[in-house]
Amino acid sequence: MKKTKTQARVSRDSRAQRIVIGTTTSKNGVKISGRKVIWRLRDARHTRARVVFRIDGKKYWIDRDPPYRFKGSKGYLDTTKLANGSHTLAVTTFRVKASAISRIKVIVVNRHPQKKKTPPTTPPTTTTTAPPTTTTTAPPSTPPSASALQAGAVDYGHVVLSWSAVAGASAYRVYRGSELLMTTSGTSATDAMLWPETSYDYRVDAVSADASVLGSMRGSASTPALPSSGFPRPFASTSVWNTPIGSAQAVSNNDQLIANFGANALYPNMSLHKWAVSVAEASSSSPLFNVLCSLYNPCTLTSLGAIPIPFTAVADTSSDGHLAVFDPANGRTWGMWKAGYAGGTWTAAAGEAISTSGDGRVPEHTASSNAANFPLLAGIVRPEEISQGRIDHALVFTLPEISSAGHVCPATHDDGSSANPNALMEGMRLQLDPSLNVDALSIPAWQKVIAKALQKYGMYLRDGSGSLAIVAENPASRGYDAWAKVGLSGNSVSLAGIPWGRFRVVSAPC
Repeated sequence: MKKTKTQARVSRDSRAQRIVIGTTTSKNGVKISGRKVIWRLRDARHTRARVVFRIDGKKYWIDRDPPYRFKGSKGYLDTTKLANGSHTLAVTTFRVKASAISRIKVIVVNRHPQKKKTPPTTPPTTTTTAPPTTTTTAPPSTPPSASALQAGAVDYGHVVLSWSAVAGASAYRVYRGSELLMTTSGTSATDAMLWPETSYDYRVDAVSADASVLGSMRGSASTPALPSSGFPRPFASTSVWNTPIGSAQAVSNNDQLIANFGANALYPNMSLHKWAVSVAEASSSSPLFNVLCSLYNPCTLTSLGAIPIPFTAVADTSSDGHLAVFDPANGRTWGMWKAGYAGGTWTAAAGEAISTSGDGRVPEHTASSNAANFPLLAGIVRPEEISQGRIDHALVFTLPEISSAGHVCPATHDDGSSANPNALMEGMRLQLDPSLNVDALSIPAWQKVIAKALQKYGMYLRDGSGSLAIVAENPASRGYDAWAKVGLSGNSVSLAGIPWGRFRVVSAPC
């Protein structure tokens, strides 16, 4: 059969790569043992889009940055979790229009010590005048082995768990540490929104129909660092949220608007744990809920069907009750205002559903989770962005005194009440003077990250409030305090050091 160009490229790539066990290229039949066996790819090319590591045909790890190693730069293959005997280790590399696979047969030779058998003891003979009673006792179930739980990080923020079915189990409870992540009838689960370069311990309890725990499985995994490309943006690069200001000019009445802005820029801050947006990441195992808008309509909350809301989802504790659900696998996000969970049901007063592949705008003449009708996930500051030292999108903010004259793009709704002709309208975009030397400011490094984003991407007015506030993620749905990872605490942090008098209102992007 004649080779196509793609087939030929695959063949050349296959010859360019080799699987390495330990420090040298290995051959079939190599014996391995122990908890820290290095497994990596020796590759003459360094432009791979991704490298997938498989054990016996099952995907365990994806690496996107060289050097390509199983479980990242600090990870190892724990062979004690594999049965003694022959196994196939495979590495598949992907480039544009080409892929290549290399395999090696290894033999695991761990010695699993056998438990010593305790000889049965003869119970003492007792004499009784009562007739003996015969009791039938069911044999105890054998708990699953701790090695039966496989845990592997997919990337900086996700760990995939899998296990074998346990006889008699009707469900499995999945824990990260002491945090219950979910209850599932399946034999796999994905833990999301984890912190990069962190080790996590997991436990899966096999539960019978009467809620008895039949046994437990344990495992651990470590997440790698964020990729060099940075924390991913949920919306398309061409959306209004990810488009830099560039050469956009100030609006004609900029001076009057900025004077009013300065008068209302009260107590500048960034919300963290209250009056923020709780974000929950959905997966294929998340339960589905039909959530209707109980107060404001028409809304788009049900336009994409039932909402996959993970067990760990928690709404922000303020009266706004904001909750954003993000489904990255399917490119969808939902935003809810006054979200609540009770009696196995999620409710919301208003909200929106939107694809993340479009321009990032909610339809006109609808009622979403905020006054400007912005997608709730859009424009919020995430802890990982502060950690990596840059924010690659526009921000959103709230402000006292909002104009009643209407809204501007990308807003598709407004609820301002001020008749002042110089009050800002919802949707207006403000930019920090790009000529300002941010690095020379006497402010903390994390505030400089925000200031630079305000220079490049700006911030959009989303809603009215009692202060000038940049909106950030509330990490309540993560099960850990992600803001503490970057040294921030409290319901909000002050942004008084940013020179709020150095802003201008620029023309709308759409």
